[in-house]
Amino acid sequence: MYIISSIKNMESMSALEREAQDHQHDVAKIIASGASDVERFYAGSNIFLTGGTGFIGKHIIEKLFRCCNVNKVYLLLRSKKGKTVQQRIDQILKDPVFESLQKYKPDFVTNIIPIEGDISEKELGIGADDRNIITEQVNVIIHAAANVNFNENVKAATLINVRGIREIVRLAKCCKQLRSIVHVSTAYSHASKSRVRQAVKEQFYDSPVPPNAIIEMAETIEKNKLENMMQQ
Repeated sequence: MYIISSIKNMESMSALEREAQDHQHDVAKIIASGASDVERFYAGSNIFLTGGTGFIGKHIIEKLFRCCNVNKVYLLLRSKKGKTVQQRIDQILKDPVFESLQKYKPDFVTNIIPIEGDISEKELGIGADDRNIITEQVNVIIHAAANVNFNENVKAATLINVRGIREIVRLAKCCKQLRSIVHVSTAYSHASKSRVRQAVKEQFYDSPVPPNAIIEMAETIEKNKLENMMQQ
């Protein structure tokens, strides 16, 4: 019984692999034909991406290079745990999600350009030279970075999830070739107390606290004091 079960599992895996290969072949045919509106939009584009080290960010990178003939992806990264931004990119590219792409289009790695910075910093912590590259060359901004820790202190969460978005928008307004800006929202964006046990509709809601006010508080009030204020 064990042998039969193992054979069936192997057959199932082979079937899944064949299905995946067939799907990739179909995608490649569509790209080659130029029939995809999405592919045409991204063709030759320079992308500025935040959150590229996360689950969603990695899939965005893989999808862009596999399905669209993008020019470059500028990836916002910060040095972390003694690793430079380039070392972090090298580590990211070891993820299994890139295995197929490494075989199909191995030179894509040369078109991932690290931009050293930090989403929690003013002006995203980006230096003048890199900022000039972005404002002169970038066509699409995809903002997928966020702090999704539900237990994070208010100060840190605000600087990343609120001020970080403001800084992205300010950067976008300076981009001379920009065609689109995409914000990948965090979950429970409208989970304020007033909506407990209420339906959250697909619409824009006013913030319970003006964004610039909460940003100023996070910038100027000590962490523990701000945390106590928010509990009241």
